Amino acid sequence: MGHSSDELALLRAARVLLGLRQDELADRAGVSRQMIVRIENGDLGVSLRTVEKVRTALEIGGIQFVPETDSRTRAIGLTKRDSRRGLPEK
Repeated sequence: MGHSSDELALLRAARVLLGLRQDELADRAGVSRQMIVRIENGDLGVSLRTVEKVRTALEIGGIQFVPETDSRTRAIGLTKRDSRRGLPEK
């Protein structure tokens, strides 16, 4: 299963919501900054594995990707984190 340009745009929105620079997200995801640029520019040639690495890094940072409820609804949310451990607060 591939990814859409809308899904890639959500990754950029998530990065901005967390207040991360492209290089910071790249470091967290274990990819190059140029790969983040490609993703944010909607390059559908980026591998699903790479997109998943970035998505996982964002989720660890507190992003929650909300499942789509219809063809026009995609969303992200942010959970509050315990800054000492980087884990969701209970």
